[in-house]
Amino acid sequence: TPGPPLLKYDSILGTFGADVQMVDDETITVDGKPIKCVSGRDPATMPWAEMNVDLVIEGTGVFLDGAGCSKHLQAGAKKVLITAPTKDKTGSVPTYVVGVNADEYDPSFDVISNASCTT
Repeated sequence: TPGPPLLKYDSILGTFGADVQMVDDETITVDGKPIKCVSGRDPATMPWAEMNVDLVIEGTGVFLDGAGCSKHLQAGAKKVLITAPTKDKTGSVPTYVVGVNADEYDPSFDVISNASCTT
């Protein structure tokens, strides 16, 4: 898995100052602290409840509305942050941009968009 090098080295931020190691196919460590890595195509099958996940960062570009992201909530995540403009037309997924309207953040929404990972 390319996980450890992607975490350790970033073309913009530079080198991460922690010791990042691959333990096995499902675990990396950061300064000795184990972090479980999971993957799958269907968010509803992810082990978010078992892992007690507070926030899923939805960066696949596939799930861009409340219906798609609610699968993460069904799997046990407490909140979902979409790293792309939402395709939601119902108003149930507000968009917040740091420096624009982040001060209006309403924690009652379980799924929000941060507009874009490049915004």
